[in-house]
Amino acid sequence: MSSNDVFERTSGFKRDDGGFTIVFENGFVISVKWSPMNYCTAKLGAKKNLEIGHLADFSCTAEVAIHNPDGSWMMLHTYSKDGDSYDPETDVVGWVSPDGVALLMGILADSEEISSPWFETERKVKLVIRALEKGYNLKLECKDVR
Repeated sequence: MSSNDVFERTSGFKRDDGGFTIVFENGFVISVKWSPMNYCTAKLGAKKNLEIGHLADFSCTAEVAIHNPDGSWMMLHTYSKDGDSYDPETDVVGWVSPDGVALLMGILADSEEISSPWFETERKVKLVIRALEKGYNLKLECKDVR
């Protein structure tokens, strides 16, 4: 996602390679992607997808990135699978279920924080991500319904 394309516009949708981006009225932006290059179940089938010549049309999970209203990345501090360590500089979170994406969208759309720092919004986002990561086995339960 090119930040220049997104941040020059008001709220709306943008379709891009491997997913979509939503700019909310309050300026928060969420990027949702599912391709063989992203952290999602489509990555697990990447070799098969590339052999038959297409990107993933379907994935049980997606990779999510969030931009703050000023265009900066929201650092998501993704925890490891064991939950004991985290990467403090991570700007994407992978293997997010459709329900998880919807929860994150709701938090961003409802945020009333109008200036930096966005502590409360980031706190809520990180709580949802932490809860989703506790259910990390979602990627193993995926069924291709095509």
